Amino acid sequence: GPCPAIDLSDDTAAKKLTRKESLKRHYNYFSKNGSLLFKRLITRENISAYLEQLFSQHINRREIAADRSQFLDPKQCLFYKQLISRMPEEIIHFSVVLYNEKPIAIHFGFEMNRVFYWYKPSFDIDYAKHGPGEVLLKYLLEYAIDSRLTEFDFTFGNESFKYRFANLVRNNLRITAHSRFISKLVAGGRKCINELAAVYQGADVA
Repeated sequence: GPCPAIDLSDDTAAKKLTRKESLKRHYNYFSKNGSLLFKRLITRENISAYLEQLFSQHINRREIAADRSQFLDPKQCLFYKQLISRMPEEIIHFSVVLYNEKPIAIHFGFEMNRVFYWYKPSFDIDYAKHGPGEVLLKYLLEYAIDSRLTEFDFTFGNESFKYRFANLVRNNLRITAHSRFISKLVAGGRKCINELAAVYQGADVA
């Protein structure tokens, strides 16, 4: 499937993305009407303090969209908690946008080898008409540019908003080659295990 991304090697072009009209309009609303703050949380303790709010924001947002959030499943919540507790802190990129000290948008993603990976965003539906998700995206793009990262990877998914920013698209493919019968059996077993793991993990990007 498609994996849109932004090549950040052209600094001028990358900074132009952060000045898109929709991003500026939504950012200006919050900044002019209260205190707006973007924070990247570094320690596991600080991240854990906001993790439940990410779950609840995601649940509320998917309900409005007539969809079921993965975080209604306790196993999904446990999986994310285990990611936070077991992954190296320097790989985790967990950030929050605070408006008058209230979290209006949260993002859980990754940063590796100078690439930023967009993974799990959420926002407070009480502020939906003012685009808190776009404010979050503006801050994350600015972070990636200021940190001299080479790429902003939106990861798997063809949501329309990604294409408003992406300047390259990769395709995520899986190719399997079998040289003998026994290897085919082993591959089939692995495929079954991977499918079960995917059901357990449920890593969507919406």
